[in-house]
Amino acid sequence: MKLKQTALATLLLVTASGATLAADYYVGASVGQADYRIDTTGATNADTKDTAGKVFGGMMFTPNFGVEASLFDLGEARGSLTVPGVGLATSTGKVRGVGLYGVAAMPLGSFSVFGKIGGTYARAKTSASGGFGSFSETESSFQPAAGIGASYAINANLGVRAEFERMRIKFAGDEKDDINLTTVGLTYRF
Repeated sequence: MKLKQTALATLLLVTASGATLAADYYVGASVGQADYRIDTTGATNADTKDTAGKVFGGMMFTPNFGVEASLFDLGEARGSLTVPGVGLATSTGKVRGVGLYGVAAMPLGSFSVFGKIGGTYARAKTSASGGFGSFSETESSFQPAAGIGASYAINANLGVRAEFERMRIKFAGDEKDDINLTTVGLTYRF
C-alpha cells in the first residue's frame, strides 16, 4: 500500500512540475477609475468616482486557462447631505482588498481577449461627520467579482492590457453595492 502511495505521489509531483514549467507567468500594474454604484438619493453633493489602481500576477496553465491574484485600492466615494436639525453631514467610503480569479483567454495572434470570475476579500471603511459628531466603521468580507478585458503583446515579455471588472462590496451593516473598475496597464511575462 505504501509503495502505491509513494508511486502516486511521485507521479503527481512529476506531472505538476511539468505543468508548472510549461506555465506562462506574468505580473502587472494598472490604473484607472472606480465607480461606486451606491444610492446617492437625497445627497446635495456626491462624487462616486475616483482614481483606482491595482497590481496583479498570474499563471496561465495553458494558452486558454489560468489563475490571477490582485491587490487593489478603489479610492473613495464622497458625499454630503443636509439633515434637518443637524446641518451638513458628510460621508466617505474607501475600499481596498485582494482578488482571486480563474481566467479564460482566447489568443488572437498578438491580441488576446479574456474573461475572469472569482471573488474579492475587501475592507470597506465608511466614515461620517457632522453636527452629530463623527464615526467610522469597517467591514471586511468575501464577495463575488468578475471581469473582461483585452491585451496586446508588444514583444515576448511586455504587453498592455485594458479591462473592466465588477466587484460586489459589503459596507457597514448589511449593505452590499457594486463597484465598477475600469483600468489600463502594463504586463510583464516571464
